[in-house]
Amino acid sequence: MDDALQPSPFLQVSLAKQRHKHHRRREILKHILKKGRTNVSEVEVKELLGTNKTLPAITENDVIRSVSKVKMADLTDDEAVRLMAPCTVYGYLIQCMVERLVDMFCAAPQTCAWNKPEHRPEWQNDFRFLHEWWLSMRTIPYFENPKDYYPPLIPWGNLGTGSENQLFADVAMKLRETKLPAYLLHIDHIILSPERVSVLLFDGVFRGAFCRTETFSATFCSIGAATLLVILIALYYGGRIGQYVQNLHLAYNWIDSSCVNMLTILLPQTNVTRLSLRGNRFGGGDANLFQEFLVSGCMLLEELDIGYTSLDLQELCALIGSLPSMQHLRVLLMDGVNVPRKKAAALLHAIELSKLVRVSLKGIPACSSDSYLDRLEAICRSHRTGRDGAMPDWGKREVFSFLESFESKTSNWLNHAASGALPPDYRVFTTNDPSLMEMVNEKRAFLRLC
Repeated sequence: MDDALQPSPFLQVSLAKQRHKHHRRREILKHILKKGRTNVSEVEVKELLGTNKTLPAITENDVIRSVSKVKMADLTDDEAVRLMAPCTVYGYLIQCMVERLVDMFCAAPQTCAWNKPEHRPEWQNDFRFLHEWWLSMRTIPYFENPKDYYPPLIPWGNLGTGSENQLFADVAMKLRETKLPAYLLHIDHIILSPERVSVLLFDGVFRGAFCRTETFSATFCSIGAATLLVILIALYYGGRIGQYVQNLHLAYNWIDSSCVNMLTILLPQTNVTRLSLRGNRFGGGDANLFQEFLVSGCMLLEELDIGYTSLDLQELCALIGSLPSMQHLRVLLMDGVNVPRKKAAALLHAIELSKLVRVSLKGIPACSSDSYLDRLEAICRSHRTGRDGAMPDWGKREVFSFLESFESKTSNWLNHAASGALPPDYRVFTTNDPSLMEMVNEKRAFLRLC
């Protein structure tokens, strides 16, 4: 077999470990059942764990058979992880799997039982559906004035699975029929199941003749491995038909270490250059797989946000060792990541060897001293000013992170007052008098207690 189709050394090591572990569990179970015993001594367990046998390699027919059995309505996180397990990382199998999944996922919306869209006349003049589509299901605090917010997409009394499914069907139809480009699609605080996201993307975004979505954002949507698989396959399909989604913002979901290999395999096949996994349970798995994700999966990324994830010490070491080889990466956001003091200097040295022009280390005590931050800023400044002309505008821009700006916008776009220079508590003819501020604050405190 050609070397280019073989898995990398990191994945070979991880694959051997997983097969070995699985085989040992089977041997222990057989031993217990054979002797009809209800317990095994510690010595016997150690002897059983000492075996060096491995499971046979998975075949091409096994992979194709597994993909053929996938059904969108029944797709689970475990099944999605199994499809993208390390044992299926051979190049010729990957392409075959992806093409099969594209065909199946494209056809899924046509067989979806609830995909029966209806026209919404009230959406015709709604600014939420103009160029930047901001669709939020976030509940408005009861002490806020509803007039300061857009009306809910689903009336609060009609919330439920049926009404939510209908919303996705209607939004998909509007995406298909829109005559104006929808550069951004953001949705939050609603469950994005594989079936829902297939309708939204395959039957909406990538079927619209005028839809030119560059940013897809889904936060607080309970996205797991199954939904992530559909999203990545959809983005691959979008690039194939000439619609390139470059910014993928999936903050505050359920993406964990089981999705590392999936991202490693599928992310380079998309056109994504900015990825946000902020606030996910991402980390705590195999450090070799995580290093492969950084080196291979993120090789085309310019910005990466892994802030407030669950990276452990081994994965942090893998990140430190991989930064110098990530030649395209310019922005790294790792706020709140656990960085021990003994690794702070090594992290700074790795940043110095990289081409990063913006690094955010907020909420990390080991990296919060003035001298450390001054040194970090000096390194990033030298990378900006020392650029050879490939990106001449980097050194002139005040904001170097698209993801940081987008994260800030998603947190306050609903509140009209937050878009101006006035304080958040400002209300015309109500709280603009400074003498009334104390009374307003007391009223809000009372309402919270009630």
